[in-house]
Amino acid sequence: MFSFAFLSFLKEVDFMIKNICAFTLISIPLFVMGVFLGKNDLLPEQVLSLQLSDVKSETAHVEPEGRNREWLLEIFEDFSPKADVAFVGDSITDGVRWNEFFRNVRVINRGISNDKTADILLRLDSIESAHPNKAFIMVGINDINNDVPLKDILANYEKIAQSLSDAGSEVYIQSTIQCNADLCGDRAVATVNKLNVGLKQIAKKYEYNFVDLGELSSVDGLDRRFTIDGVHLGLEGYRYWTRQITPLVSEDIALLD
Repeated sequence: MFSFAFLSFLKEVDFMIKNICAFTLISIPLFVMGVFLGKNDLLPEQVLSLQLSDVKSETAHVEPEGRNREWLLEIFEDFSPKADVAFVGDSITDGVRWNEFFRNVRVINRGISNDKTADILLRLDSIESAHPNKAFIMVGINDINNDVPLKDILANYEKIAQSLSDAGSEVYIQSTIQCNADLCGDRAVATVNKLNVGLKQIAKKYEYNFVDLGELSSVDGLDRRFTIDGVHLGLEGYRYWTRQITPLVSEDIALLD
């Protein structure tokens, strides 16, 4: 009888040990993720983006692969609900859920990782099919990092804006967001500055709206507090961006309840 009770005790101890181990295995990764989120000030969806990213740390050209481009294009072409506002751009645009910031406006995100201005020209149909009242464009850093001549970037930008305008959207050309000078170098920072001068001229010439994104487009490069890797924005960067454009996004739009 003593042996039976002792064996039962051992089984209970073994069961408790297994449960403690299982709890530990689950809780440690969750704790680490919580510390990572807090320390880096990241949105939850950005953690997924980082897990999927292919950061080229050996060069200044940092650009995560993000979601599969062909898959996204298929989704964009097959699913184009009527939108009040379209955000058009690359991974910086793609990296946040705009509908979380603008809950009372019908928003579509048409940002695709790695896209350059020439790539956006090829997929304008998937943007215009949603018939957005407003189109906010922010693109250019990938062109610069791939040594696309400035005149070609501006020519592509002009075609993008003209096409969206002809399709009935009010065009908002946003200043291209800078990269951190320590990562990209002074030459890239200077080229972004020249691009933004050219974009402002295009907006004036065709009477589009030009949106200066302030500190995100600083002539000295992107401040570290706004970025997670020198190019892509962290939570504080997206907060700053949305504060700059919030009045423009909701202006003259029939807001949802």
